[in-house]
Amino acid sequence: MKGKNLFYKDSSYQRKSLDEPCVFISHRMADLETARAVASYLTDTVAVNIYFSDDEEALQQADREQDHQKIVDYIQRGLDLSTHVLGIISNRTKGSWWVPFELGYS
Repeated sequence: MKGKNLFYKDSSYQRKSLDEPCVFISHRMADLETARAVASYLTDTVAVNIYFSDDEEALQQADREQDHQKIVDYIQRGLDLSTHVLGIISNRTKGSWWVPFELGYS
């Protein structure tokens, strides 16, 4: 069995129970390759669901348009679906707006 990325589920999706773990992966785009490796490990090896916004075009479009409300909506939905948060923290995390927001909101 393999875990799924719940980022791609429609907005009406609800987790069935707390027994169905889901890990929100918080990262800065500069650490995307590390975050992808972690995501792959969690879904393929551990078989746990994740919420991971790797290259989602809608989110990237919101970022380009500086539509912060849409970005916040994605983040809050993901954290609300998740049972755990895993932060990819590196020297590049310094200056990030979203990683501290994600960790604080969680």
